[in-house]
Amino acid sequence: MASNRLTGQRAWFADARFGVFIHFGLYTLLGENENACRKNRTPAEYEKQLMPLFNPTRFNADDWVKLIQDGGATYLVLTTKHGEGFCLWDTDQTHFKVTNTPFKRDIVREVADAAHKHGLRLGLYFASDNWHYREPGYGSPESRTYPTYVEALLRELLTRYGQVDEIWFDGHDERLTVDIVRNLIDMIHTLQPSCVVDNRAVDMSKHSTCLLGDFATPERMIPESLTADAPFIECCDAMGVHSWGYYKGERFWSVPELVRRLSRVSCMGGNYLLNIEPQPDGVIRPECVDRLRQMGRWINTHRNALFKTTPSPLIPRDPSADHQPPVGMACANDKSLYLHLHHWPDSDDVLVKHLTSTPTCAKLIGSDTPLAAEMAKDGLRITGLPSEPPTSNVNVIQLDFAAPPVLDLDAIHKTSRVVTPVPPGETVNLTPDASTRYGTNGINWPRINRFANGNVSVGFMVYRECAVQWHLDVQQPGRYDLFADLGTASMQKDAEFTITVAGQTLAAKTVENGWYDRCARMKIGTVNLPAGPAVVDLQIQKMPSHFSDIHRLVLQPVAKA
Repeated sequence: MASNRLTGQRAWFADARFGVFIHFGLYTLLGENENACRKNRTPAEYEKQLMPLFNPTRFNADDWVKLIQDGGATYLVLTTKHGEGFCLWDTDQTHFKVTNTPFKRDIVREVADAAHKHGLRLGLYFASDNWHYREPGYGSPESRTYPTYVEALLRELLTRYGQVDEIWFDGHDERLTVDIVRNLIDMIHTLQPSCVVDNRAVDMSKHSTCLLGDFATPERMIPESLTADAPFIECCDAMGVHSWGYYKGERFWSVPELVRRLSRVSCMGGNYLLNIEPQPDGVIRPECVDRLRQMGRWINTHRNALFKTTPSPLIPRDPSADHQPPVGMACANDKSLYLHLHHWPDSDDVLVKHLTSTPTCAKLIGSDTPLAAEMAKDGLRITGLPSEPPTSNVNVIQLDFAAPPVLDLDAIHKTSRVVTPVPPGETVNLTPDASTRYGTNGINWPRINRFANGNVSVGFMVYRECAVQWHLDVQQPGRYDLFADLGTASMQKDAEFTITVAGQTLAAKTVENGWYDRCARMKIGTVNLPAGPAVVDLQIQKMPSHFSDIHRLVLQPVAKA
């Protein structure tokens, strides 16, 4: 559950839920990834080649804003300047700007005016780095430094375009130190009191525990969970698989998958920022239009299950399977609970454990099929689901109560941790599902990956602070060889890590086996396990890029000599 540090005029962001990202710039003309501008060309060549070609004659800001509102979004974020350095507004700081192209019009001005006219909150993306900028100064006095250039650009955006509700930093430049960024954020809050600022203006690989700004920004992934002290999150994502800017050969995520991601973020109390791609002519590409409108229809039907809700620790489960797998997440609003079904159960019922109140009404939003809800020995049973889900997107069960529902929080806490028994003389597999996973700043980045080949792993270990633990119940003391089954692609190799168990620490380094979804076994060492509870703690010590996917740890008893 995310803590809400958004108060006062910035509190609007705490319930914004869904925003639309727009990547648009000179890179749009290339039809490649937005960072392809840096390939095989100098900044001067890039400017000379592309500025004369930028002329999105079919661009219409009102059309953009109306589409975004049709999609159910409450705010937009426009890239005013990406890492290429090209400015989409009529800045006084450089000639490398939209009004010096054949188009001549100030795109930021038109989007801001349309957003204000139609009641949509306005966010402005601003790349902290700048491939085009050359020190000392560019198109300005030689004494100007890069930090003063950035400040001047930001002041223009914050003072010329009416109310600005979000500044979305991206990238990093070593000249923008943590102290300088803090001063820039203070300036933003002073000039635009309702404006929220993200945490990205510094190198997050070096400052992953530095909580600058008002919220954190997971990219192209949804955290598995949040702790109570986690910052507010806005998960940024793209409809396109390859790119954020216009990409000619793009492949796109399906509407059910995008709705599922929106639902997951919402159930954690965060916001989902989803990118769309304008074409070089200024029109949003049809694949994005179609997906956004379909999402808007789902949002309009399920508004009460998204907005003004708080996270709930309850988990809807499929009782037809022995292990009762989770099929979704839950959120609450006063006297109602909303069970977001990310997977349709195999049977016609859903089980909710640790709920001590019985609802007065149960219904499947968007369906006329009546549901029954009765308290059973193992929890609340909701029965009568139709044989086919009403929608291919996320289906939501709404439970209404006479008073705010009561949860057995002690039981929820006790069952949140899996304890793996270690019988005497037996080999024990420590599986991903039995692990407890930790991230940084209360955001649990590591997640369970389930691959098409049937393998399961703990993946997305993207920061050194990420860790994984297994809790053991050792029934008799014994000596065990410890193995790790790791899936290690090239970017995951040569990461150094330790595994500590019962006061013994073993060190190892990951070895590439070419795959993250297939594993290779490596021996870590040998440990003595005393009888009783024990914790196996895997900690990353150093990694060039990402850590390996952890398919399992194995404890194999050592035969007595």
